[in-house]
Amino acid sequence: MIVGRAVAPATAASWAYSEDIPGSRCGPEDGPWPRQYQVLSEKDVWRELKELAKPHSVVFDQEKGYRADSINFQPSPTTRTQDRYVVTEISIRGQKWNLTGVFDGHLGDVTVEHVAYHLPIIVQEFLQAALEQEPEKELTPEYVGDLFSQSILAFDDAIAHDVLDLFGGSIEELEKHSDTDIKRIINDQHLGGANWRKARLCMYGTTALVALIDPDHVNLWVANLGDCQAVLITPDDEGVKDWQIDFLTNAHNGDNDTELERIRAEHPGEDECILNRRVLGALAPTRCEYPALLLSLGFFRLPPDDLASSRLNMHVLMCIVPIGSFIELSTRARESLLVSILFGLGDIPFKQPPAFTRRVLYNLFPGFHNTSPWEEFLKRNKTPPYITAKPEIAHRKLRRAPSDPPPPPQLTFTPASTDSLAKYSYRPGEIEPEGHTVHRPTFLVLCSDGFTDLCSSEGPTRIFESWARGMMELWSLGEVGEGGKGGSGVKEDVRGSGNMALRLLRRSVGDDRFSVSKVLTLDMDEAWIDDTAVVVVTV
Repeated sequence: MIVGRAVAPATAASWAYSEDIPGSRCGPEDGPWPRQYQVLSEKDVWRELKELAKPHSVVFDQEKGYRADSINFQPSPTTRTQDRYVVTEISIRGQKWNLTGVFDGHLGDVTVEHVAYHLPIIVQEFLQAALEQEPEKELTPEYVGDLFSQSILAFDDAIAHDVLDLFGGSIEELEKHSDTDIKRIINDQHLGGANWRKARLCMYGTTALVALIDPDHVNLWVANLGDCQAVLITPDDEGVKDWQIDFLTNAHNGDNDTELERIRAEHPGEDECILNRRVLGALAPTRCEYPALLLSLGFFRLPPDDLASSRLNMHVLMCIVPIGSFIELSTRARESLLVSILFGLGDIPFKQPPAFTRRVLYNLFPGFHNTSPWEEFLKRNKTPPYITAKPEIAHRKLRRAPSDPPPPPQLTFTPASTDSLAKYSYRPGEIEPEGHTVHRPTFLVLCSDGFTDLCSSEGPTRIFESWARGMMELWSLGEVGEGGKGGSGVKEDVRGSGNMALRLLRRSVGDDRFSVSKVLTLDMDEAWIDDTAVVVVTV
């Protein structure tokens, strides 16, 4: 979709097949193929990428070159992205810590918006309060990592308990209330809707990937819930390779055998806690393109503001599809239904006893046409929780001590490059600048599963290495742009963008302008790639 101007006439268009589109979102069944797309000039490629991905930059320390660049990308004009990111600083003991994160919401943006805004505040308050209670406590990596994990658990626990507190604070107290009382208390839109919004959070979920860096940039902690990915890209001091690529996270979903075995071990004697590689035998339609189909089956009724989006990310919390019904769906619909996330924030029907869903969510406005699909998995819900909010914590030392200099060695680049990220360095006829010495930083990349999907064909390692070399060549030319390393945010790179996240997105969707044009301008009514959020931090 071309932003801000009409698509060129058919005579100027070219044709794309499903295999030309990166990722697994669309396939041969999404025909008719080929479909038209418009070939963009290099200048227009960058213009459209910026318009669609909304690149953003934050400089943490201009002198030391610490910065974070971010994007949130979905090229389909009919699709509202459900990914979110956060880039901020939090104050602990009077010092600034860097906190960055990526979140992939389910169904709508209710919970993901709540998490992206409030989680950094909760992490800051939790760590600050813990350290005030023990001011002499040494901030070891293990201690900080444990506090980091506890803060996220406490945040998730509050989502359900904010609702239970309306009824005495427990499931047992909730059972003492009639359905009429419950409906009256939670459906308070006429009084401002505070209780309704609390209850509504329980019907949605989101993955979370959050990184924390201490003030001296000595330690990095990454907390992961779900299937987003964190990658540390470090210069290779030994000269064997240009870069060391360290994948810090594991995907927590039904494709992870270790996680499935963990759930089975936590629920002994419950043969159906995992059924067909799905938690409680339920399916999670996280990328369903057909809300009308599921509505017609009577599985759920959506609030009006969620219906405003023509394509919705639907989650198992709102639509649990029985196996028999799943088999009867079309190929397109079946492939839109994915295995459930095993870690996440929200997802309350998998974390509370069935009474919570039956007494609270069933009574929440606007209600359900048919609750039988919910009962398909609630009858297996015997010893919750089945989805955990305890994050997997990874820790890495960025350097040995605060007094140590940044570890990357110096490197001199020759500007003449054939790398696709460096092809358009100068205007035609312009004299190429001489190469000069630059420092190779360590990059931390946080990305949603949409980016991982874009990399599936070529492989993420190759893409990260190529992108990192391209960034170094860009910086060797002195082109920083958009608040980049040493930049003011005013200068604009003549090759397109100095934003690290946007250049990484560009590298993942295509090595040339023709490939990128297919992703940007494909003539298709539904989303052809997944929502993609990326944050890149120099550490």
